[in-house]
Amino acid sequence: EQKNMNWKYLGILFLLGVGLLSVTASFQNSPGYMDAEYYAAIARRIYEGKGFTEPFVWNYLGGYKLIPQPAFQYWKPLPSLVAVLSMSILQSRSFQAARVLFIVTASMAPLITALFSYQLTRDQKKAFLSGLFACFPAFYLPFLTTTDSFPIYLLGGGLLFFLLNQKHSRIKILLIGFICGLMGL
Repeated sequence: EQKNMNWKYLGILFLLGVGLLSVTASFQNSPGYMDAEYYAAIARRIYEGKGFTEPFVWNYLGGYKLIPQPAFQYWKPLPSLVAVLSMSILQSRSFQAARVLFIVTASMAPLITALFSYQLTRDQKKAFLSGLFACFPAFYLPFLTTTDSFPIYLLGGGLLFFLLNQKHSRIKILLIGFICGLMGL
């Protein structure tokens, strides 16, 4: 019995995840719904140096008086910040550039699933099969290839389960706190 999960299996799962998500992304030309559109719009403004502002009336929850108004009075900023990072890496303000890190993040879900499964069963075939199922997220597929928090929560939640099953240590507690803090954003 091997002590660690086979890296070839993990590579296959990652490539399958990237492939399926890339095919799905090829059919999406825009964020597609309100939350993803908001995150993409604000990311573009931040990337263009216009700050954390909304130049539009998005909702009435903030009790706006002037436009532009401060962004993220209702939604949390992390998805927009991930999109800005992606835009900065690719040097493009396009939606396609904004979502690249979301696709990469979502592609890690099969890896985390396989690692967690292996952690529980110590059976590489079962772990690979678990990761394979995670490559096909059914309902969530179109939400994982746009500028929304789904991929962030998918990876963060998977990492939390993986870490919670690890031996107790201060670093583990620090990582769990860091992940929870990021997911709160």
